[in-house]
Amino acid sequence: MLTLKRVLIDRIPGGIVAADGELCVMRFKGRGEETMTFGIPLSEVAKLVELCALALTEAARKGHDVDAKLLDSLCRFKVGLWKRVPANNGKTNLTLTLESGGVLAFELPARMAVSAFIPTRDSASILEAGIH
Repeated sequence: MLTLKRVLIDRIPGGIVAADGELCVMRFKGRGEETMTFGIPLSEVAKLVELCALALTEAARKGHDVDAKLLDSLCRFKVGLWKRVPANNGKTNLTLTLESGGVLAFELPARMAVSAFIPTRDSASILEAGIH
């Protein structure tokens, strides 16, 4: 049986893209004063984001009060700008630009793209401006 060493992470103080553009270099602070630095290939960052989103979803499904634990975290992204661009395949690409400057991009199926952007009385001006 394989035994893996687990290190509990208390905080993520920061991260940068390496000078060669190949790695996301992240610094982690352990429960003690231990600090670790990891280089994550950029090709794996999206998988990391998706795994973290899945972990939050599964914790909520199991009855954990995820919202209370996340009140002081950056889990609720503040969006400064969004853009919806129809793709040639009938789908829609949606990009959300976060206040940090980071951009998340999503490909929406045609059915979802139409129903998600039907303007309402309250949202029509927001949709026209592309600002949220």
